[in-house]
Amino acid sequence: MTNVADLPQATRLVTPYFDILITSPTGASHLDKGLPCQDASMAGQYFYRGQSYTVAAVADGHGSEKYTQSHVGAFLALQAFQSAVSSLMRVVIETKAESGDWKSYIRNEITLHNFTKSLHSRWIEAVTEHANALLNHSSNDEPSVTPYGTTLAFCFAIDDLIVHGCLGDSAIFQVSDSQATELFPLKPEDSLGLGTDSLSDPRSSKKFRYEIQDKSSVGLLEPTFKNGLWVLTTDGITDSLKSPEKTLSSILEAIKTMGMEKVSQILPSKLSQWSDQGVGDDMACIVIYQKYPEHKTQLRGQTSDTQ
Repeated sequence: MTNVADLPQATRLVTPYFDILITSPTGASHLDKGLPCQDASMAGQYFYRGQSYTVAAVADGHGSEKYTQSHVGAFLALQAFQSAVSSLMRVVIETKAESGDWKSYIRNEITLHNFTKSLHSRWIEAVTEHANALLNHSSNDEPSVTPYGTTLAFCFAIDDLIVHGCLGDSAIFQVSDSQATELFPLKPEDSLGLGTDSLSDPRSSKKFRYEIQDKSSVGLLEPTFKNGLWVLTTDGITDSLKSPEKTLSSILEAIKTMGMEKVSQILPSKLSQWSDQGVGDDMACIVIYQKYPEHKTQLRGQTSDTQ
């Protein structure tokens, strides 16, 4: 008899502007071999001084034999990301409270790689602590972080600003009624057949691809993206599907016709099916449905009954 805990699960996080589905089914090949899921995923909404911010991330531990702790590395990557965002948001929200230029501060932290340097250093500290505990390490030499190698894709949002970042072959898609687009796809020359970028690389903080979207200036709250999606995925999904863009567009349509609750019940099993029919890899996925509150319409110039 199948244990309910063994079935693929999904969690929903509902905020005033986002309806988020988080799931991470174990891949078919890992189930066959009795191996752990090497993907990890997380999303959350947090508050500091009454100001909310929303975060989401997926990580994919590398699969080759030398990455024996990559499932731990993926999990610790999410912890490092959350810790780095919390540190950033403390300064951002305090700057915002003093009417400072908080958006420029975020842009500088991203473009100068300060944020990803902070993320990477926190990850190194966490995996080093884990490796020392695992090996009862007594040498003065630092243990190798290579076995913990992982990719990472993340986003965080505060007010009208959304930051997306990606290291390695995990992916972020933006999905609207008209199309699904990968925000920064890997180019063939990015890997040269030598594998994907990894947090275990000392230079990884400068290898993140990123995009900063200011909804107040680029129109993401216009009808062209009204009630659209961002989807964060590991490569199990992009490698298993013939047309990830078409499939993600169908998920948006399903959300609009059936609702997110129904989709949250169906999607984990569908991901497991796609893994079985595809490359057999783990299938971490976060679906971020951007809602379009009515008061936003009023704020954009339409009349209101309230005078």
